This record gives sequence, structure tokens and C-alpha cells, in this order.
Amino acid sequence: MLWFQSRKWRLTMDVVSFGVFGVTLVLLVAAYFTAELRAILYRADMLIWSESPFVNDIIKFRSGGTLYGTPADFDSFNYTPGAPLLTWGLASLVGLGDSVPAYRVIQVLLVAIASAMGVRTVSLIRALRGAERPGLPWVMVWFPLLFLAATNGLTNQFTHLLHNDALGLLICAASFLVLAEYAVRPRTWLLVAMVLLPAAGFLTKQSLGIWCVLFGAWLLFFDRPVRFWRAVAVGGGGLALTLALYAGGRAIWGADFQYWVIEGLGKHEVSPLRSIQHALDGWMFWAVGLWAGLLLLRGERLRPLLGLWLVWGLLFAVETYTSGIAWMLNHMGPGSFLAVVWLAAALPSVWPTARPAEGPTWLAWLRAGAFTVLAVFALNGLSAVRVPSTSLPRDADRYVSEIEREFEGMSPATVLLDNGSWQYIRAGVVQKDRSSPAAEAGWTGTADFTRFFDRIRTHYYDRILVRELHGEEFMYDYGSWEKRSGARDSLLRYYREVRVIPEVAGYDRVSLRSINVLEPVSSKPSR
Repeated sequence: MLWFQSRKWRLTMDVVSFGVFGVTLVLLVAAYFTAELRAILYRADMLIWSESPFVNDIIKFRSGGTLYGTPADFDSFNYTPGAPLLTWGLASLVGLGDSVPAYRVIQVLLVAIASAMGVRTVSLIRALRGAERPGLPWVMVWFPLLFLAATNGLTNQFTHLLHNDALGLLICAASFLVLAEYAVRPRTWLLVAMVLLPAAGFLTKQSLGIWCVLFGAWLLFFDRPVRFWRAVAVGGGGLALTLALYAGGRAIWGADFQYWVIEGLGKHEVSPLRSIQHALDGWMFWAVGLWAGLLLLRGERLRPLLGLWLVWGLLFAVETYTSGIAWMLNHMGPGSFLAVVWLAAALPSVWPTARPAEGPTWLAWLRAGAFTVLAVFALNGLSAVRVPSTSLPRDADRYVSEIEREFEGMSPATVLLDNGSWQYIRAGVVQKDRSSPAAEAGWTGTADFTRFFDRIRTHYYDRILVRELHGEEFMYDYGSWEKRSGARDSLLRYYREVRVIPEVAGYDRVSLRSINVLEPVSSKPSR
């Protein structure tokens, strides 16, 4: 308001309408950090199932261990290692190479960079549309809008945690930006980027290698004049580089690499019914992307603009289908983000400030007010609204402190914590028999628990901490598996329960539920 006053701006319909929407976006970003900051700065890597394997890869790389070990050791995971290794490298640059909170802060920074790339992409889409370039106020609206899309609670709920999603989102944002830059003004370095990005995507998430197909198809069908061999060289070059990385992984880690990054994931069955359910759950992202496309697809440069829109639609459709392998929608994260990129590009063409007011003044104010309210309400449909109170209770600090006490006076190598690797970082211990790899292998029916049973029978561990030992969500022996592992029975036979660490009060997530502390049956409990 003081800034408006200094410029002698009057509170016209345009200023009020645009200002209310902009302030709402900023407040929603503030609400996001209010809700998630404690989680981002939480010192233990156990907020979701992927955090422990993420940190475990960092430990392996730091200690010189093999990234992909034998499946029977349950100490590797099903993603390629790009995200954890980049995260560790960036954290090490500022002297925080063993800090779990620093790892999460880096994920948020990756999301912020992706949002900035989205702002540039919005400008390019509008340039292709032939529309007038919006000024700085619109840029100040686009960034928080895209940041909220990149962290929305439905399809991007893990981008602030230790998962491959944040870097995967950045790769997709960069790929779409490169394509838009080339559509506006072709340059050789953009073609080079199109060859490199699918390989970078493969190192982050195997499925992101699809960008070699998307780049090649766009160049073939929507670039003019048609240069067939250029399209083949770019698409084929990206595919060749991706395959070379895969071959390198096979050469270094052999069949173990093949199992973890190809065979394990390949055993997941896609449920078409679940995919349809996810499409309905995320209908708002489909709606805004389709609406924006219908609004913007016109003008002299329709062909490249149509190609960009179809690339988004194809990517989002593939993500929606593959999300049917599980109950979460994070596979749809990049596509939903790009849907909001299209929405942001369309807003300046329909906002009340874009055209002179018609009719009586009161009617213009009413129209602007109704549009503003509609836009604010739509943000909830995009899952951008969070209650501004912390999502991680303070009792979580007590919980992690009690776990740490179980390691006191003992070698970390002799204590098995089912999920969470922060206790092993400084010791450089790559612990076996972690719950996330075991659950993944058990779910796909590829698990070999033989060595696990040997280690349990011979009291390989002096102490074991596991969650849900007596429940259906025991990650070593899920109640829903077609073939039960027998891990629970083996633990109860060779170890005894000596105490229980209570769950985090007011927070119902498996990774923070009560922990059963077990010690060998032949030894006396330490306390």
C-alpha cells in the first residue's frame, strides 16, 4: 500500500483485483513454509519411505561402497543415483555433506529453480502466441503460483523431502523450457541440450528418458522446415546416450544394477482402474491445462505452440497411466506443474486488467471481484492451500532422541534401524536389511529373505528397531502380500522385545509409529 501511495496509484479495479490475487499467492507460500519448515529441518531421514535409501546412497558414495549390492542384502533401491549424489555434492560445497536438513533444503532450492524456469517458459509461450509481453507485476505473480504448483499437496507432496521428485521436476521444467526456447528462436546449443537432458533424466528417474522421444517427435512434426535427420539425430542421440548410461551401470554393477533399476520396477503392475481414479483426483490440473490450450492455440505460430501443448498432454497422460502402479499421485508431478505453466500463460489474456471496463463502474467492479474470488478458490482445487500450522508435531523431536539413545555405547553396524540412516552417516556404515528395499522386493514378489533369516538366526545384530512388528503394515511382511515372507516369525523366535518407543503423538504415518526394540534371546536386556 505504501508503494502504491509513493507512485500515486489510485485503488482502481485493476489494482485491487490483481493485488488481492498476488497477496493471496504470497500468503499461501508463507502457509506452505509454516506447515513444512519443521519437516524440512527435521534431523532424521524417515519422514517417507524413500528418505532412508536416499541417504544410504550418499553413505555408499562417501565411503566408496557399491551403489547397487546383491538384492538379498536389502541395502539398495530402485532409483538411479543422480538425485542423492547431486544433493550430497551441493551440500558438501557449503560444508554440510552429512546434514539431512541440508539435503532437504537443497530439494526446496531445486523446486525454486524449476519455478523460475517455469516463469521463463510462460513468457515464451506468450511470445509464440503473439501476445503483448506482461510486465513485472505478472512475473511476481507467476513465480509464487508456479512454486505452489511445484509443491502442491496432491501430486508434488514429496518435493521438499528426500525423494527423486524435486530433481525430476527440475529436469522436466528444463526440458520443456528448452523446447519452448527452440520454438521461439532455434539455436544449436538447444539441440545439444535436447540430447543431454534425457540422459540426465534417466540418472534421476528411469522414466524421464522419455524426453528423447518427446524431443524427437516435436522436431519431426512441428519444426519447420522439416529436417528429418535433425529429428532423428536429436531423438536418437538422446536415446543412445541414455542406453550408454544403462550399459555403464551394467558394466560397473552387473546383474545387481539390472535387478534394482529395471527388473524390480518392471514387476510393478499398472492398475488401469487406479490410473483412472488418479486422473479424476487430479482433474483440476487437466482442466486448467486443457482450458489454457484452447485459449492460447491461435495465431501465426500455431504449429509450434500446438506441439508444445501436445508434449505436455502426452507427458501428463503417460504419468497419469503409470501412477496406477501405486496409490500415490507423485508420478503426475511434472505434468501437473506444466499444466499450471499453461494456466499462468493464459491468465493475462482473461484477467479483468487485460481489457478496458465495459458498462457501469459498479458492474466492472462486480465482474473483477467475481473473477478474483473464482481465481482464489481455484487455488484450492490445485491443492495449493495449506493450513498455516506445522504438519510435524514437536513430539517428533522426542521420538528421534529416543531412537538415538538406542545407539549410545554401541557400534552403529550392530544396530539395525529399519528406516532411517542419519545414525549411520558419520560412521560410514551401509546397513543391510532396510525396510524400504525389503518392502519393495516383497511387494513385487522378487524378495530373497534367505540371508536375512541367516543374519537373524546368528544374531548378526545386537539390537533391532522395527516399526509395526505386530501390525499389518510391517514392512518386512505386509499383510497384503500374496506370498508372506515369514520375517516376523523369525524375529520373534530369535529376538525378544525389550521395550517400545511410543509413536509420534498426533501424526499418523508408518515411518513415525511406535518402534519395537529387540535384542537377542540369549542376552539380557541392557535396561
